[in-house]
Amino acid sequence: MSQNREVIAVLIDGDNVIMDRVPTILSEVAKYGEITIAKVFLNKTSIEKWETFAAKYPVDPIWVPNNIKGKNSVDIALVIDAMIIACERADITGFCIAASDSDYARLAKRLKSKRKFVLGIGEAKTPDAFRTACSEFIEIGDLMLAPPPVVPLQPTPRTSTAVAKVSTDPVYELFIRAYTACRKGNAAIDEDWMQLRVIRDKMTSLDPAFSLDELHQPRKLAEKLQTLNGAGIIEIREIDGKHVTHEVRLLYFHQIEKFFDAFAYAADTLKFKDAQGWVLLALIGETLTKMFPEYNPLLYHGIKQRQLKKVVEKIILDYPGIMELEDSTQHPRIKMKMPS
Repeated sequence: MSQNREVIAVLIDGDNVIMDRVPTILSEVAKYGEITIAKVFLNKTSIEKWETFAAKYPVDPIWVPNNIKGKNSVDIALVIDAMIIACERADITGFCIAASDSDYARLAKRLKSKRKFVLGIGEAKTPDAFRTACSEFIEIGDLMLAPPPVVPLQPTPRTSTAVAKVSTDPVYELFIRAYTACRKGNAAIDEDWMQLRVIRDKMTSLDPAFSLDELHQPRKLAEKLQTLNGAGIIEIREIDGKHVTHEVRLLYFHQIEKFFDAFAYAADTLKFKDAQGWVLLALIGETLTKMFPEYNPLLYHGIKQRQLKKVVEKIILDYPGIMELEDSTQHPRIKMKMPS
């Protein structure tokens, strides 16, 4: 086992890893460090079952179309994603590649050449080429002999000063509000990625004074957001073309959207809100359960639903400006700024 606690990206080949073994894999990887990214790559034939699985476990399903008949593109997509993460996420120190295919041997060697810890997890049939290319390799069968309890995803360790810096910065708060307004209800967005120019324009509409700031330039705004990423939830990528385009997304945002849906239903449909727009947190919890019966009780960053107040407190730190918590009585209540 690696001597240091790693910050790990888990990449799973959904075509040659049995779905039911993924919880055990995540539990084993969590022994090595904090899991900040967990993705499963799959083709059309298996997307439905993996989407159902992802509703219960903290794994993002990535559908990869097979553009050439008879050729599986999953392994190519996994390799590309791994290299993008290795190049763009300096905080990621380790990778877990869950697969039993020798095609990933070269990827493992490449990641190790970039000083990344590589944990391979696969079946007993896994070729030696992949096994020996990894820093460490574990057979899934050995893990299944005594399956440990599921360990949820954990965020990258953060200091209180980093959290305070993020949550109080006006540019960050304006960005969060703008992203929320643009993202909410837009089903056409690819994996939550949006052009930064679109977010910038929304920031200007929310605060016209922003158009006078030097950060109005997409490149300057991208650089600013990178410095504010203490919460570890912003991803930014550049797409080369005639002009460089910046795209941005917020990790875990699909979980926050469920709060918007539950709050809107409880406040407007069930008429649970008071004259000031507050709704009891307990009612939000009940609404979440009724609206999303298959929703993973590990709502956000590994905090359980019965600790809903702690979930809200962490969301407020990571996504400032979209939610308020009033906790002066025995019955906490929340207010949300619905996107417009």
